[in-house]
Amino acid sequence: MNTKRKHPPLFFKKMLTRLTRFDDEFNIIDSLGEIYRRKVEAESRFRADLWYARQTIFSIHSHYRSRVIWRGMMFGNDCKTALRHVRKYKGYSFINIMGLAIGLAVVIFIFLWINDELKFDRFNRNADRIYRVVKYSDYGGNVLHVALTPGPLARAMKEELPEVAESTSLEFAGARTEYRDKSFQYVEVICVEPAFFDMFSYPLIRGEASSALANKNAIILTESLAGKVFGEEDPVGKQITFNHRYEYEVTGIMEDVPRHSHLQFEGVIPFQKMADFGRDLNNWRSNSFYMYIMLEEGVNAERLDEKIREFKRDHYPDCRDFLYLQPLKKIHLYSDLGYDISGHGDIKYVVIFSVISVFVLLIACINFMNLTTAVSRNRAREVGLRKVVGATRKTLVVQFFTESMLMSLVAVIMSVSLVYLVFPHFNMLSGKELSLKPLGESSLIVGLLAILFITSLLSGGYPAFLLSSFSPVKVLKGVFISGRKRTSSRRVLVIAQFAISVFLVISTLVVSRQLHYLQSKKLGFDKEKLVSISLPFEHQSRYQTMKVELLRQNGITHVTRMRSFPTSDMVNSYSGLDWDGKDPDQQVLFCIHDVGYDFFETFGMTLLEGRSFSRSFPTDTVAYILNEKAVEIMHIENPVGKQFAQDDRRGMIIGVVKDFHFKSLKHEIEPLVFRLPVNNARHMFMKVSPSDMPATLRSVERIWKQFIPDYPFRFIFLDEAYNRLYRVEYRTGLLIRIFTGLAILITALGLFGLASFTAARRTKEIAIRKVVGASVPRLITLLMTEFIMLVIL
Repeated sequence: MNTKRKHPPLFFKKMLTRLTRFDDEFNIIDSLGEIYRRKVEAESRFRADLWYARQTIFSIHSHYRSRVIWRGMMFGNDCKTALRHVRKYKGYSFINIMGLAIGLAVVIFIFLWINDELKFDRFNRNADRIYRVVKYSDYGGNVLHVALTPGPLARAMKEELPEVAESTSLEFAGARTEYRDKSFQYVEVICVEPAFFDMFSYPLIRGEASSALANKNAIILTESLAGKVFGEEDPVGKQITFNHRYEYEVTGIMEDVPRHSHLQFEGVIPFQKMADFGRDLNNWRSNSFYMYIMLEEGVNAERLDEKIREFKRDHYPDCRDFLYLQPLKKIHLYSDLGYDISGHGDIKYVVIFSVISVFVLLIACINFMNLTTAVSRNRAREVGLRKVVGATRKTLVVQFFTESMLMSLVAVIMSVSLVYLVFPHFNMLSGKELSLKPLGESSLIVGLLAILFITSLLSGGYPAFLLSSFSPVKVLKGVFISGRKRTSSRRVLVIAQFAISVFLVISTLVVSRQLHYLQSKKLGFDKEKLVSISLPFEHQSRYQTMKVELLRQNGITHVTRMRSFPTSDMVNSYSGLDWDGKDPDQQVLFCIHDVGYDFFETFGMTLLEGRSFSRSFPTDTVAYILNEKAVEIMHIENPVGKQFAQDDRRGMIIGVVKDFHFKSLKHEIEPLVFRLPVNNARHMFMKVSPSDMPATLRSVERIWKQFIPDYPFRFIFLDEAYNRLYRVEYRTGLLIRIFTGLAILITALGLFGLASFTAARRTKEIAIRKVVGASVPRLITLLMTEFIMLVIL
């Protein structure tokens, strides 16, 4: 007992410790309870917010769902109204839709034509880096742009200009081709450097591009030509012959040249082979070859263009030539150079067709606006009632735009159907091999959708805002929009429509007159009844014997020859000519024609002074005859008898011939010099009588087989060759006439619909006038006067 009482502080200390621990535990429990309560409250608030969010989302979804449903119902209602309107006004709806369909078909055809023109040479993977080197020459202010350059230029630019990655010279060398017993009269072959296939995208099917032209006697054929020549045989390693003279080994087969290439050929041979043909490949004075370069990546073409301007003069100081670059993509449409490759297009025709397509579509839209506003009186009460029951102007505008969009959509479908139906005939008229594949391209589909929207906007915009502006009170009372205001608007549209049509008609007449001028213009010589045959190289020495034999035939009055065909650009040109009294500083570029005896008589040309070449004068072998243009540029009087020289060939001017056109009338008459051939000239020309042309041609064929049995007989009429010069113009003019005719047809359809509606609206007036004694001619005059005045205006 006493022991326990001896230690009371220890007991209280332990008790105090326990109470303190219990207090801490109670505090902890209280904190946990507070946390739990806060958690419950947070969960309650979260559930409430979640419920509110769900209700809000559901409300928004329901709202927009109801709006979408409502919009869909309204669109369906607008479609039904449009269909009722079409059924009620079948004739006017047909005119509207048909006019738009024809207009859109014209736009699609023009798009296909323009798309084809713009595609040229874009298939080349390096098209943006490839340029053609061309030149212009300044001869006393007479600037000539020419596509030909000297032979050594390509090699020199590749070696001396670090900006040039690859270069190649190029020349055409068509020839007769033989393989065993097969013979092909004319095969177009190009001569190029080995880098050609590194620059251009002409893939090889057989052989390696890097080594296929390593041998000077190698040749690469296109797949089509290889199939014609060798059939099922393997062509690689086989030998073929050109002109009975040159043997080539087939070292590769390439894919056929794309149609959208300005270079068209069937075979490729090494450029070095040109030396075997007698061509000087190292002469800086002779401009005889086409040249292409490919720039290094990142090179600025404009700076290089400035750098090469006088590159040729650095190697040939006496020349007057300046070089510049022509982008590969622009050669087809922007090239109007002398001695250029044939078959180019013209950017001005792309512009003309683009303008026509816009005008035709605008005329079709004006038709739609005119007819829609004309029938607006009949829809006024409909608009008034819709406004009374609560329709807003926005709703009405949407309704009329929907009608316009539906009709435009039908027109688009009809236009595409018309394009598919007429497409083969369009290809025949245009002379192209167009494809309908672009109709499935996304660009055209987007374009058609854009045209659909723009057409709907143009053709439906004015009627939509006009009809939706009617006042319901006035409409229901029978008072409509001012007739004068509405009629004035239609008159303005009709005048605009016919102004466009008349513009197109005048343009078409101008084109037609130009074509007629090209056909009927006197060229200064008689191209009629002139027949040409071309002698193979190895048979040109037989010309004189064949001429004697031909002149014995009935129906042949004259025979002569020329080195270059009259319509060809490939005529030798010289500037280093000399004559008595020449100014030493004067530089003139003359075209030199090698012609035979009786040339001027055969072609029916007029000699103004002197005489023609004659065998009676041995000195005529070095004599010259000039045209008027040459004499004018030379600034000499009484030229006959004066000395004239070309290099070491010095002779006398024996005659002056009246100016004439050998080239297209688009080119000015050039100064021409005529001389007798130094070597043989391959083109023979015969003046034949029209009395019995078939018999005469049979006689010519018999003589051909007698002297040249191993070549097939071919001939061409010179007037046909001249017609080919304007083949592009003829076809383009025909397309312009067709498109203009369709524009006039659309205009006439619209005017017919407008006139018939006006007549139908004035039925009661016409009946009353007839009752009071008006005659039919008087009524017709009454109805026609307004439209005739608009057309005349």
